[in-house]
Amino acid sequence: MQLDQNVDYNTNFNNRVPPHSSYIMDSSSWDSISIMDLNSSSPILTKINSLVSNSFDEYNDHLPADPRNWSRADVWKWLETTATNEGLPDVITHELPMKFPMNGKALCLMTLDMYLSRVPVGGKMLYRDFRTRLARAMSTF
Repeated sequence: MQLDQNVDYNTNFNNRVPPHSSYIMDSSSWDSISIMDLNSSSPILTKINSLVSNSFDEYNDHLPADPRNWSRADVWKWLETTATNEGLPDVITHELPMKFPMNGKALCLMTLDMYLSRVPVGGKMLYRDFRTRLARAMSTF
């Protein structure tokens, strides 16, 4: 590989980063930084941007990230939001708070069978959603 004589390779890369919020720095090491414009019309970037925003929107319900810290009100909000988003019938959705009068720590102790005994239609989905949230919270430590 031949180096260009007109380029200063010892330049600080931080001075070259545009001050726009639409840029993201992608670097595997601090020695080489490349800039990716997220406003680009590239189909790949559009798809990546969509997937990333959807993954953050999935839990955009203003609940504490760790379900073990949920109050009863948080549990009820989670039940209502999840049941509505998953399309459970309104009859089931309105009964959920009465079937889960507990906080997040109590939900941690529940098995799949306990969810299914309270909510035969949708219990598995609630169990899976709660366990996913719990696993994500525990993996961040």
